[in-house]
Amino acid sequence: MLGELWERRAELLTRQTLVVIIGDARTNRRSARAELLGELVRTVRGVVWLNPEDPARWDTGDSAIGQYARAVTAIHASRNLRELERALAGAGVPSSGFKSLSLMVCGSAWESAVALSSTFCSSRILPGQK
Repeated sequence: MLGELWERRAELLTRQTLVVIIGDARTNRRSARAELLGELVRTVRGVVWLNPEDPARWDTGDSAIGQYARAVTAIHASRNLRELERALAGAGVPSSGFKSLSLMVCGSAWESAVALSSTFCSSRILPGQK
């Protein structure tokens, strides 16, 4: 997933872009590619990771959230739309008038992101692999 965003960064991202990643940070036994996330952080305004998993499960099994935490601007738990909205507000994401918001969504968080994206005047959504 991070590889796809990295390959498309020139067409999707600017220094004014806030990247919001919604996903459980599970690698499914693949490389975490945390170095790509670190490079992305240097090319955009910020990267906020919203994790729909219970924080008690973070960094267990194949979770790479600890590796990603060292690179991103902020990490928040967001297990439902209310927590998602609260986390975005806490990260400084306005509910309207945002010029560029890129959402990278993984798995079951897709429905929440679609509902949330309708509150922004302009957004790009990269569907995740299920």
